[in-house]
Amino acid sequence: MGARAPKVTYRPVPGSQLSERQAMVAGAELDRIARARPITADAVIEEARKRGSPLHGFFEWDDSRAAQEYRLDQARHLVRSITVTVEGNGEPIAVRAFVHVGSRQEYMPSVRAMRQSEIREEVVARALAELESWRRRYYNLREFAGVVAAIDSVTRGKRAETS
Repeated sequence: MGARAPKVTYRPVPGSQLSERQAMVAGAELDRIARARPITADAVIEEARKRGSPLHGFFEWDDSRAAQEYRLDQARHLVRSITVTVEGNGEPIAVRAFVHVGSRQEYMPSVRAMRQSEIREEVVARALAELESWRRRYYNLREFAGVVAAIDSVTRGKRAETS
């Protein structure tokens, strides 16, 4: 008798819009697809296109709505793709020209955002959350042990500042 496959539990990543149930359903279906062929975005869409697919509801099938969502993604990508060179008290440095300010649901010029303490705190908090997310994804890779230690040091220092 062969060994039984271990029980697998799929969960949404922290910050995801997926519910626990959605993550279980999607994870199981993606695993099924992966056993049949490589998982690519095209393969996932091809499978999800079938009305009975567990993945069907994760996609917008109305082409006009989907086109608008795609253009919104393109606009976000465009805004995130621009840097600005800032000359200050030392060498000029290139920084992202615009930062997303979630509380306002808008992008703001980085230089202006960093001058407003409340917005700066929000941007820094988001950056720390992204660092922690990266850490959770890659903490077990020994090649990044130094980076993980640096992230731990920074986040520990920020927690101490807020305590």
